Amino acid sequence: MCWWAITGLTNLIIEASLLFTPNYLTKESPSFFDEIWKEYSKADSRYAARDTTIVAIEVIAVFLRGPASLLKF
Repeated sequence: MCWWAITGLTNLIIEASLLFTPNYLTKESPSFFDEIWKEYSKADSRYAARDTTIVAIEVIAVFLRGPASLLKF
């Protein structure tokens, strides 16, 4: 049960911040979530470039996987 709860909340909170804050690299006062994505972008440059494939995968994760995980919880 904890796995489903953590997965759902991760998708809905952390990954949603990537979708709703497209300018996280250039913000003057970044939030905690912006800093998470900056660090992640150092490992995978497709997130920094806003690759359309990555954005599409994140949309699926936020709007389908997140709620589905919480429903299983």
